[in-house]
Amino acid sequence: MSWWLASAAMGLCLVLAGVRLFVVGRRAASRVPDRDRALDGALLTVLGLVLSGFGIVVLAVTAMLVRAMA
Repeated sequence: MSWWLASAAMGLCLVLAGVRLFVVGRRAASRVPDRDRALDGALLTVLGLVLSGFGIVVLAVTAMLVRAMA
């Protein structure tokens, strides 16, 4: 497997995991009246956004490196 394919797969997995955490966090924050669990949901939401952003950066850097090498 080439390095760029592995890097793109990792970036895509990070984006999908971040989106999943974001969705779970939003559901947890909105459905629970307990303040501590709502805070946990908000933290999951932020973690999901950060993870998705990191995945997008990995994909962008991979694309730039592939374009530079071509």
